[in-house]
Amino acid sequence: MARVFVLGAGSSIAVMNKAPRNDELLPRILKLRREPRISPLKQFLEDFYQIVPDSQGEYSRKVPLEDVLSQLDFCIAENRPLSTTYSLATLAELRETLVYGICRVLKQSLRSGELYLMKKLIRKLSPNDVIISLNYDLIVDNSVMHASKTPDYGIPIRQVRNPHVLYYNLLPESVQVYKLHGSLNWLYCPVCRAVDLTPGEKAVLYIFENKEVSNCPICGTRYDPVIITPTFLKNYDNRFIGQVWLEAETRLQSAHEIIFIGYSLPDADIILRTMFARSIYWNRLLNGQSPHITVIDSNTAQNPTRERYEALFGNIDYMHQGFKYYVQNILNN
Repeated sequence: MARVFVLGAGSSIAVMNKAPRNDELLPRILKLRREPRISPLKQFLEDFYQIVPDSQGEYSRKVPLEDVLSQLDFCIAENRPLSTTYSLATLAELRETLVYGICRVLKQSLRSGELYLMKKLIRKLSPNDVIISLNYDLIVDNSVMHASKTPDYGIPIRQVRNPHVLYYNLLPESVQVYKLHGSLNWLYCPVCRAVDLTPGEKAVLYIFENKEVSNCPICGTRYDPVIITPTFLKNYDNRFIGQVWLEAETRLQSAHEIIFIGYSLPDADIILRTMFARSIYWNRLLNGQSPHITVIDSNTAQNPTRERYEALFGNIDYMHQGFKYYVQNILNN
């Protein structure tokens, strides 16, 4: 029997306390220094949302990143400019700036840190256990490699583009790591329709910096990042993302236990919510009973997160002591 561990942003914060929450991403992007490409983004926020920074560069109102990205995505999807100033080309550039900013903030925030908590989780996994990550960061990936194992992402990797990780793909053991929102080390060539990998390196950032690794070595086309941004118009059209979701759903359908760690199950994540509910329904049909569902949170026993899980899944085992307590005191005990 297998367990599936679903890791949300809270798991990354528990491992590295500098990891940003979603609501911190946009404020941190706006504070990036020596970044001329951020200036047009600031101007857009001032023009469209009528917010002006104070003398310290702080904004009196914090517009949610999801709203900004969704506004841009709606315009681009409808082929509808906002004004003569904000043409479709300009809106596309602003969106790319936000993706770049997310990558920069994550790289700065997760530059260093101790991975012992995640490594301890990896060491306690059985061969049939699976990790589903909702995060772009490489905390899980690097922890797997520190354990002398290879992350199996559930998609074909054409080639490895990090010469410093020579042992990658040569290790005998692997851990299934399905990253539903993409990863900072996946580089997608839209012409070759292939994914290259930079293990241990957040190389998506290099796409925007025009570094050597920013272009496909086969056809010379600029890579695309494989990242599903926090927007209400999430686009899962990339066939590799689709394959990851299919693999993850298959594993959820056969799991005897599903452990959600650091994920609040927000109402806005409707596609994820429906996928989890559908998988658990099929799990019950295939196995004759529902899987055991455990929710690891770091909050009080009565809070909206617990209520959302119970409303969707019914009976759950809710633990509010957090990721560290679970790994050190409950897992495999």
